[in-house]
Amino acid sequence: MAAKILSISLPQDLNDEVVAIANEERRTISEIFREVIRQYAANRAVADVRKAIKRTKKNIERKILKKSLIREENETSCQSVRGY
Repeated sequence: MAAKILSISLPQDLNDEVVAIANEERRTISEIFREVIRQYAANRAVADVRKAIKRTKKNIERKILKKSLIREENETSCQSVRGY
């Protein structure tokens, strides 16, 4: 895959930090940014899954509550028909 060259601007303190990390790890600044972007994308994917799980859980809880209320209504109706 062909590489795409990007130009970004960073505050001096952040630039210094990135350069220090790259030097400490004997990696290029590009490698550092590629890793950061991969991690960011992975974190977003995890967050999306968590949101989907939360929505699913709420939908299940709502359906359970609805069935419970219907069951209570049916029991109440049966009791009133029987004269209880």
